[in-house]
Amino acid sequence: GSVSVGGGSFDSKDLSAAVGGGLKTFGVFVAGSAHESDRFLDPVDPRNFHNRGGEASVDVRADWRIKDSDIVRVAGTAHGGNFRVPNTPDQQETGQDQRQEVRHDHESISWQHTWSPNTLTDLAYFRDFFRSELIPSLLDTPLTSEQNRHHTRQGVLASVTHITYGHTIKAGLEASRI
Repeated sequence: GSVSVGGGSFDSKDLSAAVGGGLKTFGVFVAGSAHESDRFLDPVDPRNFHNRGGEASVDVRADWRIKDSDIVRVAGTAHGGNFRVPNTPDQQETGQDQRQEVRHDHESISWQHTWSPNTLTDLAYFRDFFRSELIPSLLDTPLTSEQNRHHTRQGVLASVTHITYGHTIKAGLEASRI
């Protein structure tokens, strides 16, 4: 495993960690990171008004060899960021407080089966989600805006791979819902 801590100008703070381990037939890996700063985005004014933000993420993966011919893998990622939208001097003076929130997560599970030294199959399910929201404030100037976008995709993947006479033949399909 590892741990890393950092800091810098603009009250910047960073933290990351990773650890992995397992047994003969099972392994797991976890990694995470976080960052925060008073200069999160490029400022619209050199005085850097209203520009604090941060983000964090975590990744997890586990592999399980059920038997020599079967492996199951589970993976997941979660990521999020919250930050203020930088102000111009006029917006700062009136007290504008626009914020944005971003979220993303991904999960999957797969199974690989080896039929022979020359043939294997893969089957997987996945889900991917993304959301971005712009949150206005009461004192927005010269105009206000609001936004809430999101996107979800999930599906299955299946394939068979066969090696014969020095050639690799692979066929598969993907079905997804967006």
